[in-house]
Amino acid sequence: MNIDDIDHPVASRTVLTADGPVRVVIGRPGPDPQRPRNFVCPYGIEGRRGGSAPGLDEVQALISAIQIIGAALDLPQNWPTAPH
Repeated sequence: MNIDDIDHPVASRTVLTADGPVRVVIGRPGPDPQRPRNFVCPYGIEGRRGGSAPGLDEVQALISAIQIIGAALDLPQNWPTAPH
């Protein structure tokens, strides 16, 4: 998923990585169309392929997206709350 493909972005930030600044976008979590009673949160990473993070509810899906972005960009674990 490209960052421009996210219909309802709820958060966007440019993070500094070892390769330079990279924009990330997180979309609004919603029901997973393939798994009843589960949710997904779309995310996009500039210059890379994004996706949808799973969760048992909207909050867990959102947290999963944040964790996946951090791991993909090799960011510190506290990257969402650290000064940027």
